[in-house]
Amino acid sequence: MIGDFNEETKQFLQDFYDFGRCMRPDGTFYGTSGVCRKGVPVDDKEVDTSMMYRGAALSSDDLDKMSDAFKNYMQTGELKFPFPIPKKYDDDSGTPEAVTELTSLRDSLKQDKKTGKITIPPEVKVSDKAKELVDEWNSLDLSRVYVPNNSGNKLNVNGLGVMGGPRDSVPKDALRGLVQYVALMRQDSKLIDTPAGKVIDTYRDPFTGKRRPFEAEMPTRKGDPKIDIAASQDHWNRPFGIYGINSENDVKNTVYMPLAMNVAKGESSPARYLYRMLVANGRLEGSVDADKSAVGGFVARFDKDTAKDFLPKGQTRETEAKALSETAKWMLNKANDDVNTKYVPSAQKAVASGKVSLDDAAKIVKDIAKQESKRNYFGGLLRFSGGQHVMTPFELNLVKGVNLDTDTGTLTKAIKEKIAASGQTPEAILRQILSNRGF
Repeated sequence: MIGDFNEETKQFLQDFYDFGRCMRPDGTFYGTSGVCRKGVPVDDKEVDTSMMYRGAALSSDDLDKMSDAFKNYMQTGELKFPFPIPKKYDDDSGTPEAVTELTSLRDSLKQDKKTGKITIPPEVKVSDKAKELVDEWNSLDLSRVYVPNNSGNKLNVNGLGVMGGPRDSVPKDALRGLVQYVALMRQDSKLIDTPAGKVIDTYRDPFTGKRRPFEAEMPTRKGDPKIDIAASQDHWNRPFGIYGINSENDVKNTVYMPLAMNVAKGESSPARYLYRMLVANGRLEGSVDADKSAVGGFVARFDKDTAKDFLPKGQTRETEAKALSETAKWMLNKANDDVNTKYVPSAQKAVASGKVSLDDAAKIVKDIAKQESKRNYFGGLLRFSGGQHVMTPFELNLVKGVNLDTDTGTLTKAIKEKIAASGQTPEAILRQILSNRGF
């Protein structure tokens, strides 16, 4: 880490990586660590193209600004953006409330899964502010921010959203993207017009106030770099693992920062993050023992000293514990809804056929067991919730001793062997599952 070097060496490294900015033929921009391979160099002194990559060095100026922010936090207990939020999107504009209004109507609005455009049906009544936001979203070049893939879409993989994978509690849809877009506009983002629509050019990072490029030329293992999103989304006052789905829809709680700022910290508050970075770079004396898998810093903390919790103003360990319990309850209900919607009908159909095979029963039990697995986001969090389970006691007994976190084929085989050894017929197994679940 650059914090381990003296100032002269740090400056040499920073000078060696001569960051620059390039313009594509369509007029959009991206950052680069040297040569413009897909555009021409542009001199824009307002945009700071450093810290675009994970592990990139924090400059002395960055650390000075972060130190000032941390000192202010220690004096006031609050951490605010070091720049004014544009009035169109600030807390008094009505925009955050309009976003909440739209996300509350998620099931009533039409979202095109191919284009990412949102349509408000005539029978759905929304405020004028909400209509403006939908029009604004639809005016973007959505091909750049809404690209379907096996993890949902690009909104949830690269920068306008959250991580890909099994995080089922986060809707992977256009409304999710709209939340992220408004959050970026609250960070004074600049847009550029292109033939296909507007694209995000730059934004201000929340710790230093510097204007950073939204996209950058990312190195790849295959050689030629690709241009990708260089901003990373996180949460400001309420980490997702603690505060659940309402946190995900809250633009006041959504923040973007350069990739180098958002690395190896688990789910933490801004003040915890600043403390970690300043210690790592020799600006503060202390120690940091990070647990990347810590849920909101509650299950395992960066350090055991309660004076170094650095919780957002108004939050305590007690409120964290309560929020964690409420979130686990919400996820338990959601997971059981999924079981009852997706897998119970399969069990009912198999029983009604009068020909339930061992394979049929094993597959259905496997599908339910996956909800209990650490590989599933529900199961991973529910394990922190005082013994709550997605599976019923009967179902848990069926998979007793089976590793639920193995691959699907191995899991199915192991469950098949357990059912065969249980002394019950596959049909009896499914009938008991249905009875225990009230069907």
